[in-house]
Amino acid sequence: MNNLKSLDIEIGRNLRHLRQARGITQNKLAEALGLTFQQIQKYETAANRISASRLIDIARVLQIDLSELLPNAETPKSTADPVLAKQTNLLLTLFTAIPDNQLRQSILKLVKCIAEAPASQRRSNQSSKPAAMPEKRLRRTAAQSG
Repeated sequence: MNNLKSLDIEIGRNLRHLRQARGITQNKLAEALGLTFQQIQKYETAANRISASRLIDIARVLQIDLSELLPNAETPKSTADPVLAKQTNLLLTLFTAIPDNQLRQSILKLVKCIAEAPASQRRSNQSSKPAAMPEKRLRRTAAQSG
């Protein structure tokens, strides 16, 4: 019995963490689900259990995989930090709005190069020389490919 309560607590914590990482208030989530914000509070504190069908509804509203709500699920790095989560969502929204597949591929290559570069090769904000603007490099790459 105690094990079930700890499961409910962990699901509630995951719900709160994922909701906050997406910048959604308890009121907004409750409204989308046809509930009161008090019910969301009860779910998050494990005062009330969340049914399987309600978990599916919550995952749909939060636009996440159902497994992210469950214990032992890997939490994506982007949801660990609310600022990073917002940046990730914005980047994904903007990226998917780019209609040109070749341009998207060029952007992916650029991001991959930056992400894989050793930290010693990345410029810091304290550098006296301005860094080359990635937008210019991106435009050159896009012009070359299109």
